[in-house]
Amino acid sequence: MRPTFSLFAILLIASFTIPVVTADPFQDVRNATSDFLDTTSETAGYFLGLMLIVVVVILGMAATSLAGKGMTEKTLFLFASFGLIFNVVLTWWPPWTAILVVLLLVAMMIGIPGVSKDE
Repeated sequence: MRPTFSLFAILLIASFTIPVVTADPFQDVRNATSDFLDTTSETAGYFLGLMLIVVVVILGMAATSLAGKGMTEKTLFLFASFGLIFNVVLTWWPPWTAILVVLLLVAMMIGIPGVSKDE
């Protein structure tokens, strides 16, 4: 005999799981950091995001040195990009910040027109 659930029972169970699914622990970390630093939540998010990028780059440097490969600009850029994407996913940085950082990095890599690289 297979168990049968009524639609009401399924909706009741789902209503208890919705607050658990929509909980955002990273927002809580940002709010706690803003209280600790006595600053706004947005500034705390930028601070946490910068720390996250530094940690990801340091871990990437350690991983490449343990693998016996040297740290190049490409691998540094790759790990910094991972940290940047992770910041946007965690909602510590707004998406426009990631777009701005990418545009600045592209401008640095290809060079700004009218500015000599020798200067």
